[in-house]
Amino acid sequence: MEEDRVEWFRKAINELLQTSIETPTSLDQFFLAKAVQFINMLEDSQVTYNLSYVLNYAKPLGMSDRNMRRMCQQIFHTSPAEVINTHLMQQIATHLVLYPHEQISGVAFGLGFEHESTFNRFMKRRLNLHPSGFRKEFSNAVF
Repeated sequence: MEEDRVEWFRKAINELLQTSIETPTSLDQFFLAKAVQFINMLEDSQVTYNLSYVLNYAKPLGMSDRNMRRMCQQIFHTSPAEVINTHLMQQIATHLVLYPHEQISGVAFGLGFEHESTFNRFMKRRLNLHPSGFRKEFSNAVF
């Protein structure tokens, strides 16, 4: 009789645990909603290179930088800075390919880089290409 109760209790706990794994919590839903807002903010604005940029996005979302990090880790499996930098790379790639006659320094300054060398290092670290090499390699790309 006691063994039956223990077995019933184990099954009940396992079912409860399984349900909690399958059912999103209100925190999951909150983070998902904030993640959608975050991506919309990135899409609606021109992202610029800025060392304090995570806070620039956390505040309008009504989040602390800690919760912003938690949300990005949970939803995107990376840091907020990485999400922002990925979007920034998309903007850089678009500018370099669509505006082939614009000087690279103009692209760099237009996207918030104070020095062209910082821009070059940023691209080299992320793509293993300098901006001029990227432009040359993808100048014939069709979008």
